[in-house]
Amino acid sequence: IFVDADSAAGPFIYNVTSTSSGAYMRLYNDRVYIHSSTIKLKRNVQDAPKSLIDSILDIKPRIFEPKNPEEKGSFLGFIAEELVKVDPKFVTWGDDVYYDEQGKVKIKTNGKFKLDSNKQVATGVENLAIISALVGKVQDQEKRISNLEARLIALENK
Repeated sequence: IFVDADSAAGPFIYNVTSTSSGAYMRLYNDRVYIHSSTIKLKRNVQDAPKSLIDSILDIKPRIFEPKNPEEKGSFLGFIAEELVKVDPKFVTWGDDVYYDEQGKVKIKTNGKFKLDSNKQVATGVENLAIISALVGKVQDQEKRISNLEARLIALENK
């Protein structure tokens, strides 16, 4: 489900808005998408490949300060350009928007964002993908720990 954003100003929706139904909305390519976790909206459901689950270990948590002087403090998070190298499923994609040295978006006279290029680039973090991979990795590690504990007990009982 999406809503076109054809007005010059466009909708100013940033990041994710949670709802009590577990769905959320996201602005992407001038459209507002509503995401839901119900099976009713999915097909070809399969387990994530082990390579994707294992790639979670290549993600680098970072501490950073925003360039925008109005935003104070340091933050813990990820860098989209680094995440996309780990796996493209871990990022959201959008226009290659131009930001000035203070991290502010440049808007042209027609109300559209100034672009660095016409390419789609990694612009944000796909949190649900990272959480899903983390859950898979924890499950994998739990199986390995249980197997190692069983082997240890068997060795101790010899």
